[in-house]
Parts: sequence; C-alpha cells; structure tokens
Amino acid sequence: MMAVTADSGGSEPRILIVVARERRDLYEYFEHHLADIDDIKIVLDRRSARRDPPAGGDRRGREDMTDELQQRGFIIIHLL
Repeated sequence: MMAVTADSGGSEPRILIVVARERRDLYEYFEHHLADIDDIKIVLDRRSARRDPPAGGDRRGREDMTDELQQRGFIIIHLL
C-alpha cells in the first residue's frame, strides 16, 4: 500500500481508512471531509491484483478485508 495521508498532525493515527484504488471519488470525499482529524489516516490501496500467499499464515483475515474493500470501496481499520 502506498500511503497517501490526509492527516496533518504529528500524532500517530488511530484509524486507517483504506480506499480501493478504483474509487478515487471516495478517497477524495474522505480526504475533503476528514483531513482535519489527526487520528485518521486515509490511504489508497496499491496492492497488485495477484498476490502470493503468505508463508505459513492464515489468509482469512486478509481475504475478508479484500472482499469488504471490493464490496464497499473502502475499509476502516482501528489501530491500537
């Protein structure tokens, strides 16, 4: 993923919004309306369509996120 930040503060974001690369309209909407909130970082998904499976890991979480990203055009991840 290539980070395209919409936060302008120095603090670490607590919420990451990943927007599907073909939904630039959503990215621009979020950037316009949420840019002033330091706790939020907005990024465009820059993964390639074909991905190699991870070595010895459970892919269910990543597949669920990819499915949600394709269906909604974005996902929200709460960072700890």
